[in-house]
Formats: sequence, structure tokens, C-alpha cells
Amino acid sequence: MTRTSSATATDSVTRTESPSVTDSPTRTDSPTETESRSSTSSPTSTSTMSPTNSPTPTAGTCSAVPSVDGTSAYTADIYGTTYSASLAGGTGSNRLLVVRMVFNGANDTTASGVTWNNVGLANLYTASVSATYSPTYYQVWYLTATASGTNTLAVNFGTATNFTLSAVWYTGVNQNNPLGAHQDNASQSAPTSYTSSLTTTAPDSLVSDFLVAGSCGGTSAITPGGGQSQEYAKVNCSSGDNDIYGDNIKTTSAGAYSLSYTLNPANGADWDGHTLEILGVGCSAGTPTNTATPGTPTVTQTPSWTPTPGSCTTSASVGATTSFTSYEAEAGTLGGGAAITAVTTPPNTEYSSPALEASGHAFVALTGNGQYVQWTNNTGQNITAINLRSSIPDAPAGGGITSTIDLYVNGAFRQAFPVNSQQNYVYQGTTYGSQTDKTPSDGQAWDFWNDTHAFVTGAPIAPGSTFSFQMDTATNTASYYYLDVVDVENPPAALSQPANSLSIAASPYNAMPNNSSIDNTAAINQCFTDAQSQGKTVWIPSGIWYISAINGGLNGTGITIQGAGEWYSTIYRETPAGNTQGIANIVTCYSCTMENLALDCNAVDRAGNNNNGAINFSGDNWLVDNVWAQHVTSAVWCGGNGGVLENCRFLSTWADGGNFNNVQDPRGIGENLTYTNNFVRGTGDDAMAINSVNYNGSTYYTMMSNITYSNNTAIAPWAGKCIGIYGGVSTTVKNNLLCDTARYLGLGVMRFGVNGSDLLGTTVTGNVLLRCGGNGYNQQQQAMMIGNGGDGQSVGVVENAYIEYNTITDALFDGVGFSAGTNNVLQNNTINAPRLNGMAVGSATADLGTCNGSAILLNNTVNSLNSGQVALAPQSGTSFPLYTPTMASSYNTGSGVTNETCSEGGQDTGSISNGSYTVYNNVNLANMVTFIARVASAGAGGSIQIRLDSASGTLIGTCAVPVTGCWQSWTQVQCPLSGASGTHNLYLMYTGGSGNLFNIEWFVLSASANSAT
Repeated sequence: MTRTSSATATDSVTRTESPSVTDSPTRTDSPTETESRSSTSSPTSTSTMSPTNSPTPTAGTCSAVPSVDGTSAYTADIYGTTYSASLAGGTGSNRLLVVRMVFNGANDTTASGVTWNNVGLANLYTASVSATYSPTYYQVWYLTATASGTNTLAVNFGTATNFTLSAVWYTGVNQNNPLGAHQDNASQSAPTSYTSSLTTTAPDSLVSDFLVAGSCGGTSAITPGGGQSQEYAKVNCSSGDNDIYGDNIKTTSAGAYSLSYTLNPANGADWDGHTLEILGVGCSAGTPTNTATPGTPTVTQTPSWTPTPGSCTTSASVGATTSFTSYEAEAGTLGGGAAITAVTTPPNTEYSSPALEASGHAFVALTGNGQYVQWTNNTGQNITAINLRSSIPDAPAGGGITSTIDLYVNGAFRQAFPVNSQQNYVYQGTTYGSQTDKTPSDGQAWDFWNDTHAFVTGAPIAPGSTFSFQMDTATNTASYYYLDVVDVENPPAALSQPANSLSIAASPYNAMPNNSSIDNTAAINQCFTDAQSQGKTVWIPSGIWYISAINGGLNGTGITIQGAGEWYSTIYRETPAGNTQGIANIVTCYSCTMENLALDCNAVDRAGNNNNGAINFSGDNWLVDNVWAQHVTSAVWCGGNGGVLENCRFLSTWADGGNFNNVQDPRGIGENLTYTNNFVRGTGDDAMAINSVNYNGSTYYTMMSNITYSNNTAIAPWAGKCIGIYGGVSTTVKNNLLCDTARYLGLGVMRFGVNGSDLLGTTVTGNVLLRCGGNGYNQQQQAMMIGNGGDGQSVGVVENAYIEYNTITDALFDGVGFSAGTNNVLQNNTINAPRLNGMAVGSATADLGTCNGSAILLNNTVNSLNSGQVALAPQSGTSFPLYTPTMASSYNTGSGVTNETCSEGGQDTGSISNGSYTVYNNVNLANMVTFIARVASAGAGGSIQIRLDSASGTLIGTCAVPVTGCWQSWTQVQCPLSGASGTHNLYLMYTGGSGNLFNIEWFVLSASANSAT
């Protein structure tokens, strides 16, 4: 099912929302890591956190035999809020500090931070494990650093706690991959012995354990032996103290290594727990071999999945800033028998329900006399206007009903608030996904909710006052009232007519408001024409201004359309009963400005003879500001160059909330467009879409570019995604709040249909996804999907997407999914409590099937993974490799460069000038055809030459580095590789003009070719 984005600028299209898959762990994603996804044999209910980025040193020559070097610190069974010790860094190179802690009381807290020399250590994991004895928490922190003398180790706790600690320096550790697999376990009571094991996938690693015991005289060992040395043993048998033991084994081959501990029963046979780690994986291998693996994911686990219904709010930097405050019904005070209905398990049907379509995936049902839900006005201002999202029954034969629900203020009746079901409800029992079937007997209703609004009569609802909606059966005659969310505000006074403007109500136009039998289309269009010729603004006074749906709509060029405010001036499209012809858009404009008004209509479904769009803008430098649209198909269907749509609200639409495309403009372009600070809820298709079309029939369009969607809120699309990125290049989707999809993806990074454009590069950053995904078509769609699956119909190219610092919480199924796509990057993202896997690829998903491509994964985190699920579910076989970047700062040799703290975590390499270079030893180039690097420049930019074995060695590729405007404003560059094979020392030669050229954070050698290279 494809989207036929027609050249005639109509937006009544059908879109099939098919899912994607996910695959993401709590990961270290270290640059030299080889395949080790299944290398841990961790105990049940292991809980971990992915490390934060600790400072990374300038890499030196990697020793083949990591060892203990420098002073260490140990303490047993201490109680307090802080701990400090003087700790020397030793004299060796390639150093690693590991701090291990066991917390000895069930009510104790974990460490909130660890520093050495005022440099923060990264948290490898924090584990919470059910125990038969006291300790319930384990923590391991680490720092890679060069030796720097004697400095203070400091540990801080939130509250006083019991803890046992060891801090140990190691030398000769691979800085790129300092920590491999790890394991922890709970305390046991009086065992005779205990054994656990881990597997290392590379030789020349260090297997190290930390064991806390309450028995003196026991023994601990790691087997097989072969070079084992005891790291430390602290024996303190005084009352209340624990004994701590540590052993190391320097591995000579890959394989399994086990910790065993035998107690001395004569001295009190119990042990309190242990951690076991593999350190310095593959140190002798030098630099990364760029094997196609994402490393070993670590995850937190919980025994079951329970979503958290509730409001769609987050930090001020994410989502839209609105003039209204939303109160979720389920967050109110219930009385008289009112009840909450919420989604508590993921849907097991492809059909909808009122809760699944509700904001917060929950609502309050009023089904009897006197039932109510109440809130307190804590906005700090008067409430004078209310919008209510509600659901009441359909009429028995369809078509809806009208009713009221009573509004009370401070317990006293204030007014009957209008609600209706005339502009929602369609049925899909005959045709799945139908948005035109209005016959209830066909079954499987959806689009349960409708928005209605009104001013508060009488005195404003003052701050601190209560207000409630109550079912009074004497006057509220619907059999039930479902309440989802109420938006409250205090709109400013209506604006006055601006200077140099023409009013549609004045002569010679004489438009008449508030009378649905009068068609004002011709009068308003004449005002538009005169305003253009006279260089004046069109003034839309307060009132409802009706236009006919079949007389061509309103059309303007180069004008400003100004209303008195979205609560005061409304243009209302009226479709006559029994209409059979096509419907006009409400306003179609070329290079115009429109602001401060509302657009509405009487449409009852999505059929082309009943409904069409609202805002259809194109041209150059157009502006839409502070416009409220509802009940239309697409609220926004806009293209052109340099347009901005901001500060708008779109509710209860039948299609998209905000669709930017390259079809609406007669030139076939969509570029330099901005969609920002808009609020969208309850859409019958995507709440937001970047819709780049390649062709329709014989008409071809220019690929969309430089499109930005930022700081928008999208809630509860009942038949679409929160946002779909369908093709294009150089697009940005950032800081959006995306909540409560009913059946499809929350965010798709993809293309649309056979005729859609390829996606050749996008940045997706800082977005928050809450309760997204769905079971449309019984496909268990993910919260986020990356690739050409689903709507992309598995054709075309999706590549070079950069997806960073997004947070996905309570995904209904998988968190992130990959379908076919090339060299797409997932970095620094967090996935919390997905129902299924954190991330999955192709055939590891429920619906996408085996796919080809590749992805680059770095520093992603999965928390609260459900029992039986995995953080990263890769596709079997070799058709979709997952790469871990090589950090530029991990060079073996460098000239004319320095390492510095990177804004994206860890370190980058900077101070690069013409002739600087970095060298990475023993890099496997077999089958590598593309070089990808993450770079930034506030200097002159330049080039990266990729050479083999020497500064003048064989040149296999050259990548141009652009100026990004800031030393920490990062972008990706890529170039093809030619003649690469075998294992070589890789020389990155940096060339350009004078002065500092650019910084480089990481690079990847990929076996997947980019179409853009």
C-alpha cells in the first residue's frame, strides 16, 4: 500500500503504516571490540547500566600482558556518605583504574559518583540482585588514563551506606576496549564452594575478580591457571567486617575462565558476593580490526513489563511550549464511581480501543449519575477557555450524536459544556483501516475521540480553584462520557484590525459571520485579490466565517492574512449534505503569511467528497503562525522554499497534522522549511511528516533538503506515526516529544513507497518517545524504525542517518528496529523498559524479514529490559553487519594532534593542521569499501587521506571535511575506498590550508557502499 502523493496537491492519500524492528543494548560499543555479543554467561536477573564516557587518553603502545601497577585501596564493611584514599597512578602506560563495590545492607544506596584527580569515572554497571544475605547492589566504575602521580580517589553516596570497596590500577590495558564481559552475583549462605565463569573472545586479556566474604581463611582462584596471580587478599575477621579477595589471570587464548571460591567453615561459612570482569580485551592486537559487531550489550532487567500511563510532559527543552496547560483525566481526582481505563499490557489485536487511542494510553469513564473527575487550577493564572477531548457513543445507525457534560467550579455547577461524536467514529470490520465507513454494524470502531472547546461562562476559574466535569443524567443524556484530557488557558483579548488592511466584513466584500447558510468564499477571495494588488493585509474579524467546500476554497498570492486570534476568528468550511464532487482545501496560498486564526469544517470522515486539507502553502519565505486547525484531512500540506510554520495547534484531524513535501509547490521543491513549536494530537495519519516524493507518473520532483522539525509535541495519532521522515537529504528532527501511538511506529527514519525519494542523510537528536509502537496489521511495530521497511516497501536507499541522544520509554514492543539501510548511526540513545527487545535487526523482528545493509552503534543504553528479551537482537548471517566505530583518539602514533573532551562523550582528536596524522595499527581492511568519519570544524575544513602503512603509502580514499561552524558541531563525511585488502597500519593524513582545520571524533570502515559516496 503506497502513498500516492499526487502532483495535484491533494493530500487525501492512503498510507500503510508497517512496522520496523529494534535492536539496542546498554553498550560500551568500544572501538576495538570484536564479536562478543554472546560471550557473557551472566546470572539470572543481571542488572547493569551502560558506562558513561570517561576521559580517553592519548593511546600509546599496547602491552601484551596487562598487569596490576600502582597503589591500590581496599576497605571492608565501612559505613558513611563518602570515602577517599590517596591513590598513585603508577608508572606504566595504557592505564586503567577499576573501582568495585559491594553494598552490604538491603536498604543501602549506591554511589552517586567516583572521581580520581577530580576526573569522573564511568559507571560500567550498577546491579541489583536478589540475595539470601545482605548485599543487594554491586557497582563497577572505571577510568582510562595515563599515569599522573598520586591523587585522591573520592566516592560519594546519596545517603550513609554500608559498603566494601577495592580500587586497583592496571597497566598495559587496551584503551579502546578496556572492559569486556562482566558478571556479578548475590550473596549465599554457607555454601561449601562457588563457581562462575566468563568467556573472553581475544587473547592477552586480564580476567579479574573481586569477592567479598564473611569467612576468614577461604581460598579463591580463577581457572584455568596459566599465569594466575593473586591481586590482593585482605583478611579482617573482626566482628562486622568482611574479607575481600582478588585474583587475576593473564589469558593466553580465547575461551572460558572461571572464578571458584572455597570457604573455611571453621571461620563462619558465608560469602557476600562477587564481581568478575575481563579487562583489556585483545590488548596485543593493538588497534581495532573493525569487525562488524556492536560489542557486548549490558542491560537492566525487570521481571515484567508495565507501561506508565500518564501525561505527555518532559523537560522544557523538548516538545512545544503552548499557551495552554493539559490536564490528563487519569491524573485528576475521581468521585462518584468514576473509573480509570488504561493500557496495561501491549495490544494482542490489530484493532483499536479508546484507551489505546487516548493521550497517556488512559482515560476516565463516567457511566452513572454524579460521577466526576476534578482538577485544581495550578497554572498560576485564570482559566477562561477550555478544550475537552472526549468520547461519547455513536448514533445507532452512525453519524454521531450531540450532548453536553456539566462543568463545575469549586463544587458549583457553572455550565453545560458541548460534546459530540459527529466528527469521529469510523468502522473497519469490513475493510481494515477504513476511514470512510460510518456504519456501526460493520464493527471494529476506531477514531473514538473528538475535541470540542468553549469559553468559560461567568467568572474565570481562579488559581487554586477546583473545576470538574460531572455526569448529571438529568441533563447529560449520553449513556457514557469518556474523558481523556482537558486543555485550559486564558487567551488574550481579541486583536484589533491592523493598519493598512482590508476587512472581509467591510464594503465591498461584506462577508457575513456566524451564519452557516451564507457562503463567503467569493467575498473573501475578492478581498485576497485586492489586498495583493494594493499591498495590504487581509483582516479576518472575530466570528465564524463560513465558506462552501465546493466553490474552490480560498486562494491567495503574496498576501498577509491576519485574524483576531485563534479563539476568535474562524474560517469554517461547510460541505453540503449529499455532496458527490471533490472538496477544496480551506486556504491555498503562494508566498503568503497567515496568523492568529482557526480553521475548521463539518467533515465526518476522510472521503474525498467530504473532506480535504486546511493549510496548503507553497512559494518562497511563507509563514504560518498561531493557527488552530481541526477535523480536516491534513492540517498542513506545504512545500516551497524558506517557509516557516510555528506556534500552531492541530487536533482531531483525519490525516496528517503537519506534512512538508515537494509536491505542493508548482516547482516541485521542498527546501529550507521549518516546522517548530507546534502541538499536534489525535491525527488520522502521521502527526508530522517530511514527505519527499521522487515521482508521480511522469512528473519528477527535486529531492527535499534542509528541512527542520524541532520542539514539537505529537500525541496519540490514531492512524499514523508521530513523525515519519520519508526521504530527503540534510533534514533535522530534534527535541520533539512523541507520545502514545495507537497502532504504528512512533518515529520512522525511512522512505515512502515505490515512488518516494531515497533518504540520503538526516539528523535525529534529542527526541523523547513515550509509549510508542503498536500492533497494526498484527506486526508488533517498534517505537522507532530505521530503514526502507514498512511504508518503504523494501525498495530504495536509506543511508547516513545519524540518530543520537533520543530517549525511548515504555515501547509497546521493541524499542528500535532496523530494516534495509546502509551505514546508519545510532549513538548515545537510551531505551527504557521496552516490552520486547531493546533493538532488533531484520529477521530478528516480527515483521521486517531478512534485510541487507549495515548500521553503526555506539554508546547506546537499554534499561529495565524485560525478562526473556535481549538488548540487541541481531539478524542471523552476515547480510547486516553492525559496526563499532574506532575512536580517533585511540591512535597508536600521532603527529601534530591533541586529544580533548568531546561534546558527544569521550574524547575527539583536534589541533589538526595541514600535515598532521594519526596511525592505527593492524587494521583489517578485507572487503571494506567505505570510510565514514564524524567531524567538526570552525576552521578551514580540509581532507582526510586514508593511506596504508606509511605517510606516503598507498592512497585508498580521500574524504572532504566541511566547515560546520563550531569545533563541536559534528557531522558525518564518507568516501569510497579503493584497493583496500588485508591487514595494515592505517594512516589518516590530514590536509588543508593554514591554521587548525577540523576535529575528528571517530571513523568506521564499512563493507557497505553508500550511494552518496
